[in-house]
Amino acid sequence: MHNILQDPNHSALKQVIEANTEANTIESFKTWGKWARLEHQQDPEIAWTASDIPFVLFNVVLGLVPQSGITAAESLKAVVTATSRARSRRLPMGWWVGLTNPDPRLGQLLEDQGWFHAATLTGMAMELQTLIAPATLPPGLTINTVKDEESLET
Repeated sequence: MHNILQDPNHSALKQVIEANTEANTIESFKTWGKWARLEHQQDPEIAWTASDIPFVLFNVVLGLVPQSGITAAESLKAVVTATSRARSRRLPMGWWVGLTNPDPRLGQLLEDQGWFHAATLTGMAMELQTLIAPATLPPGLTINTVKDEESLET
C-alpha cells in the first residue's frame, strides 16, 4: 500500500472514502462492459455504459473524463450530447457525479438539462486500533467455504 492515511481527520477521511467509492464503482461499471449485453464506451470527453436493459445501473454516464483546464463550453457540450443520446434511447439513464469530476459546475449543468439527483452513497470509517473483536462467535454461527451448488443454495 502506497497511500496509507496518516492523519484521519474528518476532511481527509471524507476524501479517501469518496475517492475509493468512486474508483471502485466506476471500475465495476467498466467490468460489466465485458458482458455481451452491455457496451462500455470511452469517448474523448465522457465514458459511459449502455445496454438494451431498462435498468439505470446498466445505462450510466461515468462522468466527464478528467482533464486539466476543461472549459465550461466543453462540459456543456458533453452534457448536451450525452443527454440527447440518453433521450433517444428511451431507457432509464444515470450519471455518476463524484469527487474526481473535473468541472464543479457539472451538477448544475445536468439539472439544467433535466437530470435530477437520485441517490447519495454513504461511507463509514473506523480507527482499526479501537476495534474490539468479539471474543467468541455467536452461538450457532458457523463459517464454511462454499464448494458446491447445494452449499451455495443453503
